[in-house]
Amino acid sequence: MQDSNPYVPVPPTPSADLDSGRGLLILQALADRWGCVALGEELFGMGGKSIWFELAWYGPPPAVAAACGPRPPSAPALREAG
Repeated sequence: MQDSNPYVPVPPTPSADLDSGRGLLILQALADRWGCVALGEELFGMGGKSIWFELAWYGPPPAVAAACGPRPPSAPALREAG
């Protein structure tokens, strides 16, 4: 996630009444590591920040074809009107 707001986010206290910040709670629950990097200054002010995360994978690498699912059947050929 990247935005132009220079302030580093802080995960809120979990609550059913939250109007914003739920993404950070989800990130904190699922990511193995996460953090925030300042983007520096831009022409019109602060450059903002970028939030990064890491997810650990402990299984074998997935096969490309299996990860994409089964191939769809071929579409029928179209006939020209005539």
